[in-house]
Amino acid sequence: MAEKIDTTSSMQDILTMALKLESQACAFYKKALEHARTPEEEQLFLKLHDCANEHGQALERMLGEIEAQLEIDRALSYEVY
Repeated sequence: MAEKIDTTSSMQDILTMALKLESQACAFYKKALEHARTPEEEQLFLKLHDCANEHGQALERMLGEIEAQLEIDRALSYEVY
């Protein structure tokens, strides 16, 4: 997997990178939540954490669908006699 998106990046590579970034965002907002100074800050960091978590779950589903399709494509590419 490349560390940046370029012309050689596959959709699988891009989603894997995005998933890693969402995981980092979740950890960041969780840490920020620990340092919230007001209830409003706490609510904001909690909402941002939840959004990043939901986005990460969506990326995991998409990545799973791509991996499943790759398996199907591999299976169909074998000639059976």
